[in-house]
Order: sequence, then C-alpha cells, then structure tokens
Amino acid sequence: MLTSSQAIELAAEMERDRRAEWARINRFVRYARGKQKMPWLPDNVETEYKDIARKSAANWLDLVVRMLVQGLRVDGYSDAGTVDAAWRDGWQANGMEARQSALYSAVFICGYGYGLTFPSEDGGVWMRPEAATRMAVRFGDPDDDFPEVALRQLGKHRCEIYDADGRHTITGDSPSSSTVTFAPHNLGVCPVIEMPASFDLLGLPMGEIEPVMATQDRIVDATFTLQMVAKYGAFPQRWIAGLNPAEPI
Repeated sequence: MLTSSQAIELAAEMERDRRAEWARINRFVRYARGKQKMPWLPDNVETEYKDIARKSAANWLDLVVRMLVQGLRVDGYSDAGTVDAAWRDGWQANGMEARQSALYSAVFICGYGYGLTFPSEDGGVWMRPEAATRMAVRFGDPDDDFPEVALRQLGKHRCEIYDADGRHTITGDSPSSSTVTFAPHNLGVCPVIEMPASFDLLGLPMGEIEPVMATQDRIVDATFTLQMVAKYGAFPQRWIAGLNPAEPI
C-alpha cells in the first residue's frame, strides 16, 4: 500500500506526465464547444471585419457528437429474466441513467473516457463517469482491463489516487502541506475502467472530433470569404478623387 508521501509524489509525477495529453484533448473540447480557429486577419484590422469573422464560426462539430450520442443508452439489465441488484443498487442508485450521456459525449470528443466504481459509506456502490481531461492512468500491460493506478483531478488543490488497495484523497496546495486520506475498497484491482471510442493498436484511440477539425476550419474560412464578398464585393462603387467638374478634362 502507498504511504502518504508516496501517494503525493505519484500524483505529482502522473500530473506532469499527463499535461501534454491534457492539452491535446482540451483542444478537441474547445472545438466541440464552438471555440474554434478563427479565419486569418491582418494586424490592426477594423472591428467590422472581426465581427464578420466571429459570425463565420458555426459549430457543426456539436452535431457530429450529438448524432452518435442520441442513439446510445443503457435502459435496463437483467439476469435470467430477473432485475439484477447491480442495475437497481448500482446503476440507478447513482443516477447513471442520466449521467451516461455525458460519458458518451466525452468519449466521442476526447477519444476515450473513464468509469469509476467504489464502495459507498452506506454499504452500497458509488459510480461516476469521468472525462479524460481530468484523469490519468497507468497500465501494466495495454491489454489489461484495469489500470495499475489512476489519478483523478478534483480541483486545483485536490485530487485522488486509485490503486488496487483503495483511494488516496490528496488535499493541499503543495507537497509539503498536503494531507492524504485513505479509504480501502477490498476489490483487488484499481476500480477504474477506460472506455475508448475505438480500439486502436497504433496509439491513443481517436474520437469523432479530431479527424474532422480540418474540415471545420475549411467551413469557417469558406463562410468568412463568402460573407466578405457579399458585403464588400456584391455592389462595387466607382469613384474619382481630385476632379473639379468645372474644369475641362
């Protein structure tokens, strides 16, 4: 079992190792929420041009995710024709009927997500879906069903470490001042499951946003160009400066 100092050191190490990946998938999140790359504009451009550029960014990627998520839903589980306690006391008791859509969206946006299960204080089961933007895991073997250890970020000064022994909750703004609370689970494995959008032997699983980001950028650029032409090129005006009509040409 990890000591308090080992848990704090491991959390800091996993966070450092995961920063580049968090930055990568957070870019997918921004695109999925409409915060996409704007068309190129020269320096000191007029406010009117900037307004046209902002209006050109339509969030089509949200439709890509919603189209897939709307058809995914677990609405029942039975074993030999009877309602199983896992469905009633686990899935339904934790509100997973409502939470599951958020997990599917996170999986399709980032490429993968996570599910956590832990014994609750009342003797039941605590279940939560979690996005990859707040999780870091380490597998002993890529084909393992459960990771060896998992990090869950809960805020700027709070995180959790899950392993085969239990959950280490770390609170504090620095390693020297942090406190660790341990809760055992007696499950024998790290109670975290990784849910990939697809199985990929070549690297990290790819979601639905990453492959169409370039297409979204082209749509924004084309819309911006069309709006600029419609506003400034549809009715060209000709004019002459420095001419006195009273003088013969």
